[in-house]
Amino acid sequence: MKLAIDLTWVKPKCNGGIESYIRNLLDGFTAREDLMEFVLVCARDNAETFEHYLEDTRFTMEICPISAFKVGKRILWHNLNFNKTLRKLGIENCFMPVYCKPLKKCKSIRYVTTIHDLQQLHFPEYFSLKRRLWMKFAWKRTVKTSDCVIAISQWVKNDIATNFGSKDTDIRVILNPIVVDHEKSSYEDIVSRFGIEDDKYYFCLSSMLKHKNIITAIKTVEKIVEAKLPFPNKLVIAGITEADENRIVKYIEEHNLKDYCVLTGFVSNEDRNALFAHSYAFLFPSVFEGFGMPVVEGLMLGSRVITTKCTSIPEVSEDKAVYVDDPYDVEEWIRKIKEVANIKREIHTFPQYEKSYVAGKYLEVFKDIFKE
Repeated sequence: MKLAIDLTWVKPKCNGGIESYIRNLLDGFTAREDLMEFVLVCARDNAETFEHYLEDTRFTMEICPISAFKVGKRILWHNLNFNKTLRKLGIENCFMPVYCKPLKKCKSIRYVTTIHDLQQLHFPEYFSLKRRLWMKFAWKRTVKTSDCVIAISQWVKNDIATNFGSKDTDIRVILNPIVVDHEKSSYEDIVSRFGIEDDKYYFCLSSMLKHKNIITAIKTVEKIVEAKLPFPNKLVIAGITEADENRIVKYIEEHNLKDYCVLTGFVSNEDRNALFAHSYAFLFPSVFEGFGMPVVEGLMLGSRVITTKCTSIPEVSEDKAVYVDDPYDVEEWIRKIKEVANIKREIHTFPQYEKSYVAGKYLEVFKDIFKE
């Protein structure tokens, strides 16, 4: 079976968890011995980052004359030329790791599409009216024209079914592959760069978008500082910076918290692992997640994890973390910080997130949907 995998959307080191998802899944395919032929359909400005997969003879590559970073032009090209490109290559089966498949159904090409969440429906304030209308239309068309939709959690499946599903919609749940290599930067290195001490800071790994609720973690540290509570009073926030970073920085500056809050921006996996390992606790205050990969990563790396009960988080973390009932209640966060002091660090295992296992689940779907 020949299968195209659309990678034209990948903006290297800019897509956050979704980029980790597809790279982990590709690694999972290579780790297996299934007789499949994979055609990686790339953009000209991201193809180099996928070339190492060509060492596996089951993989070939098609580079399209588009830029992953020029989203509008890419979407237009996709709708005008993507199906033509697949037909030219003799491909009848395509996997779309994100929702951006061509809007018009092509009878000669079958699609399996992953939808990670419906964020724009739940947080419309992030987006212009034009963007909201486009996304709603694109999701509706994706669900209608895909032969199968993959949801990354049961919560996401329910959300898709509620908003866009019908009795004929084939939606299946496959959890994300998660890879933690346990290699980490030296303690001395992160101490010198970030000005921290072992077990005396909290770690957050997140974007700055409002629903990530980073501001509550900052307010929690602020309360600890003001009340001189006997808990760590430093917060390290790592992740992709976005427009909302200005709001976060402004709050830190106006409340004189620059000595207590460190914004690292993007960090390597080695730095991330070290920051997990030496933190007092990993805080993940998000109120909306299609999956919530950092929570599972923290548990895999032996961190004490405090998070919320919102959306998919309890589902994917299997109730192995410590949870707040009210994600905005600073006093409750402080109570949970006190509680985890008595929790022994433990490396948790999640066999269902192993890359080869997850890749196998995808291959089962492909073989079912794309069977001759």
